[in-house]
Amino acid sequence: MGVLANVNFRLLKAVHFLLHKYRKRAPKRILSLLLFLSIFLLNQPTFAQNTSNEGTDFWVAYTGHVDGTNSRLTLFITAKVNASVNIMVGGVPYAGNPVQVLANQAVPVYINPNLYTNVYIDGEGTRLNRGIHVTATAPIILYSHISNAARSAATMVLPTRALGNEYYAMAYNQMPSMNAETRVSEFTLVGVEDNTRVKFSLPVGVNSIANTTYIGGFSYEIDLNQGDVFQFQSTKDVTGVKIITVGACKPLAVFSGSTKVGFCEDPGSIFGSGQDNLYQQLFPVTTWGKNYLTAPFYNALNGVKDIIRILVGTDNTTVSVNGSTTTANGVALANPYAKGSIITFSSSTPNTISATEPISVAQIQVSASCNPNNINLNNQAYPGDPELTILNPIEQTLKDITVYSAVSVAAAPTNITKHYINVILKTADIPVFTLDNVGVPASQFTAIDADYSYLIKDVTTASATNPTHRIKAPNGFLAIAYGYGNFESYAYLAGADIKNLNQFIQVRDPVNNTIATSACAGQSFTVETTLPYPTTELRWDLADGLSEIIQTNPTIDRQYILNGVTLYVYKLQTAVNYPTAGIKNIVVKSLNPGASLCGDYDIINLSFEVFALPTAVFSASPQACVNSGV
Repeated sequence: MGVLANVNFRLLKAVHFLLHKYRKRAPKRILSLLLFLSIFLLNQPTFAQNTSNEGTDFWVAYTGHVDGTNSRLTLFITAKVNASVNIMVGGVPYAGNPVQVLANQAVPVYINPNLYTNVYIDGEGTRLNRGIHVTATAPIILYSHISNAARSAATMVLPTRALGNEYYAMAYNQMPSMNAETRVSEFTLVGVEDNTRVKFSLPVGVNSIANTTYIGGFSYEIDLNQGDVFQFQSTKDVTGVKIITVGACKPLAVFSGSTKVGFCEDPGSIFGSGQDNLYQQLFPVTTWGKNYLTAPFYNALNGVKDIIRILVGTDNTTVSVNGSTTTANGVALANPYAKGSIITFSSSTPNTISATEPISVAQIQVSASCNPNNINLNNQAYPGDPELTILNPIEQTLKDITVYSAVSVAAAPTNITKHYINVILKTADIPVFTLDNVGVPASQFTAIDADYSYLIKDVTTASATNPTHRIKAPNGFLAIAYGYGNFESYAYLAGADIKNLNQFIQVRDPVNNTIATSACAGQSFTVETTLPYPTTELRWDLADGLSEIIQTNPTIDRQYILNGVTLYVYKLQTAVNYPTAGIKNIVVKSLNPGASLCGDYDIINLSFEVFALPTAVFSASPQACVNSGV
């Protein structure tokens, strides 16, 4: 229970005491007021610590699309509380600023590159100040969708505080350009701080479209300021390109995909008369996990197979698929794998994937023309087309998220007619799972293994009335929102708990030592940081004008082993108390005894929300007659 929840709980106990003590003597209006307050407190939300994909600051890239400026980018914004959102589009304020987002509703924002001419990323190279910057007065959830003429793709957007400095690009085999269409595989970088130096290393054969600018087998460095965008395009699949920031190791937003591509489920195939663009924001390597689950998309149960890709981030990694270290659905595994290795297989069934070191996993939908059940391609029984979704591991689940079914509208028309949500959760949690505040019968779930099950929920009819859907499960879940139309599909990860699994900050309630999910203004709490190594120096920047605290030779509070890694916990001995409400960005700089491209210190941050105390607004008469109301 977090700090805010504890405050509510204590107030609730006080209210119940008054109800019990004065139930026979108090006027009925007073009893009604106390009862209302009791119900109100029981229904107040508790707010998650901001390691999720919720945030107040985001950077988005309008990446290359085969239709260029005929395409449209749509931002879908949701929030658990009311929020006011401002958007800068390539350095220009969005005309609808500020965008008002009501709690548990979704607001679409349409970006026309012909009106905002400094935002679309054409071709290859650096484009100055073309990033889309989204800021909000309260935590929001952001998704981005690029679409046009039956070609669309969507991605969940990571908040700036969740970005890292090391990535690997993910896409799929690229079909060649033809009919005056430039079809290329690409990755796109957005600078979020000035003077960001980026190094990218290309696999052999992955040359830029200019063929002489950037050559496969070599590494290159570029510089970006805040809002600048760099895009690389190749006729070859960019999967496996390594991207890092060097020097100060500043954070970076990274997207990858394709302007247009078509393929079937046979690994290596580039056939597919139905084609789509691919568009995904990448997770930093520090957030990769060791354990993943996949559930088939709806079409994978009706004639085709999904493609599963695994990227290896560490040398000497052993990968297991469905309990086997030798085969993955018929594809031979060559364990152990070197850093940057790629494993590809196909599947129409759920999968359990694990590794001895962190990996990244993507699930890819295929061209509708690959489906033998689509006898008439102009009137497809199972419509859809290629789409790429990078998955989050079971170590990075969420408990409560609001998603949006991307219905077609005049400002950003699509062919999408069907909408689905895939959910994976522990079988034991099915009775407490809700979708749009309604439970789902266990009979609609399918077992993955002894512990987990999955749900494929058709929300097409519900989305016609309200395209917003809230998913809740108290012990966490994985989810993907997606949809199909003739020769078109979209999909995006619903949410993730995006944190470095070995290096993070936590806040605790000093009264009961539980992890605090939020705080109230004026209330004390303790801060601790967890590291994968012992350190001799910590620098605590608590924001809000508080002076930096330096600990030399700090004492290890405790240590434990997680996934084979020994973790060391250090606690700030001074209690923290913020007198004012707001979002506090807590930063810890840790002296790393090992070699680091980022210099001597690792930088860890946590966005933590502090709420103002409620103000009671009522008056009472100083005196009253017997039996009269007050």
